Amino acid sequence: MVQQLREAFTIYSLDCLPSVVIENQFRLLQQTISLKMFIRICIVIFGVLTVIRWALRKKWGSVDRTNEIRSKGKIVLITGANTGIGKATALEFAQRDANVILACRDLEKAKEAVSWIRQKTTLGQLICMELDLSSLQSVRTFCKEFKSKYDRLDILINNAGVQVPPEKTKRTADGFEMHFGVNHLGHFLLTNLLLEPLKASAPSRIVTVSSIAHSWGKIYFDDLNCEKRVGKGLVINTLYSDSKLANALFSKELSKRIQGTGIRTYALCPGGVVTDFGRNRTGPMTWVFMILGPILRYILKSPQEGAATTMYCALSKNLINESGEMYRDCRRWNQKSRIQLDDEDANRLWQESAKLVLITGANSGLGKEATFEMAKRGAKASRNLELTQSVVEQVLKMHPSSELTAMKLDLGSLESVREFAKEVQSKFDKIDILISNAGVYAPLGKQMKTAEGYEFNFGVTK
Repeated sequence: MVQQLREAFTIYSLDCLPSVVIENQFRLLQQTISLKMFIRICIVIFGVLTVIRWALRKKWGSVDRTNEIRSKGKIVLITGANTGIGKATALEFAQRDANVILACRDLEKAKEAVSWIRQKTTLGQLICMELDLSSLQSVRTFCKEFKSKYDRLDILINNAGVQVPPEKTKRTADGFEMHFGVNHLGHFLLTNLLLEPLKASAPSRIVTVSSIAHSWGKIYFDDLNCEKRVGKGLVINTLYSDSKLANALFSKELSKRIQGTGIRTYALCPGGVVTDFGRNRTGPMTWVFMILGPILRYILKSPQEGAATTMYCALSKNLINESGEMYRDCRRWNQKSRIQLDDEDANRLWQESAKLVLITGANSGLGKEATFEMAKRGAKASRNLELTQSVVEQVLKMHPSSELTAMKLDLGSLESVREFAKEVQSKFDKIDILISNAGVYAPLGKQMKTAEGYEFNFGVTK
């Protein structure tokens, strides 16, 4: 066509204009045609993307604020609240006049998030607290600090997560594979350490952000810490998928273990959301996402839209009698359209996770699980006599060959500690493992002291 135009234009103008002028006019005509064609293509592409965007948003659903439980004054803890979905979630709760705790590894970024939220609303209280989920010690320290300030917790949002490129193998401070350690173990420990304040404010809720990537995950019980395998995948690291499956299994098993406490737990997929979550991505995919970035930002969810299902799980009245389920697009996720979560895997993952973190008192929670596991290995357990007697009986029923010794120890009395130490030395010539894990929290406003007159939290915990 271009050649025909050239010939026609040349014949028509041959006797009228110099050849240089003819060529210049032809180039201008050619550029005009090319520009018009480019504009038409862009309009078509934009139209197609707009239709896709409209169809997706119609499917995503939205939060019905007229059907929410009252959140004004509630204490809400959000991990990873300094960016992405977490920051958007914090904004939503602030707009509902809640007391929001931004639990973040980087306090400076948390403060920046607070400034951003304050530009949009003056409602609610915003409190920044340091929490590094890649360190179990940081999790323990955070929980102690939280309990010293608050006697209840209404809503816990386990939102923080990491995705590291396969070529960047990383470990947590405790030596765990980064995805498993942060996305699963960190939240596993955090949730269990905060069960008491959650019980104190029942009915309360725990919301764990999983992902559609859990559908491609697998729990390798013979290699939980990735000693024998490495992550793969161009877009999504397989280790990330495994950790998201662990999130889903954790919420499922948790629902069984907190029955009757008034706590409800939910896991969710936020959908495809445009955030800086893939900021650690390297290699060819960096350029792919740079090129496709504008298109993805147009058709995918914004962080505010991505937070909708989190808010639905945290506040919807529709879920008052539900627990342990998974949700997507502000509704329960149809089990037929996702993988089935295995009850045995969920229970086994819980037990293995409990062994890896080894915390809480032996008479309940993870400490009870740890006692079972230590008993399997022929260990001797020493705890408060009255509280642990029933646990001793349960362990002996399951493992008759185990040798357990229940001993009385009151950490609220230094004299009791001295007597306990003397008794231990008289009965045993060595101690192989000492787990200093007992803890208490005294509600604010209650002046409690130890036998020696020390402030109760300081005297017992320290």
